[in-house]
Amino acid sequence: LRIFSTICGPSFAIHGVSPECILAVGDAGLLAKWDGQAWTNFKAPTRSNFRSVWCQSEHEMVVGAESGRVWLWDGAARWQPVTYAFNGPVERINCLQFAQHDGVLYAACGDEGVFRLDGSTLTHVTGTKFVASLASTHIGLLGVAGRWGKDGNWLTRFDGKQWTCQKIRPRYPAGDVEDS
Repeated sequence: LRIFSTICGPSFAIHGVSPECILAVGDAGLLAKWDGQAWTNFKAPTRSNFRSVWCQSEHEMVVGAESGRVWLWDGAARWQPVTYAFNGPVERINCLQFAQHDGVLYAACGDEGVFRLDGSTLTHVTGTKFVASLASTHIGLLGVAGRWGKDGNWLTRFDGKQWTCQKIRPRYPAGDVEDS
């Protein structure tokens, strides 16, 4: 990839579906699209600080900003805001990353856990807490890293039917000491 030549500002996330459709997002409404030849400014829905992006196709894209704001690209030159099915303050939600599993888009939203996109609504996945990262695998699992439950670090997977958690304890090379 070429470095942004005409666009300035830090970028925080990048995602693409082809060599001709890559989106990068960053602070102050930075939204740029790679068309296979060059980076160009792409119409942003706001001047918010973007933190995540997902592209399903050139006509289906999602961006997430600080303060709980998420938008869907409708493919017809407009961003549509996403609503939430959540019993907490939306301002605390910070969508850090998106991943798709079995045709469903999931969002890792920091302290508020995992959300599932149902149409134009993000619905909280019950029981999820701090989530730093998630990814879909080629073998049909959705993996989640973060604090799941009350204590410690967990790696969690979703097979389409149920969540399975495994607590992870750090292993240190001989001679290394755990930080206190």
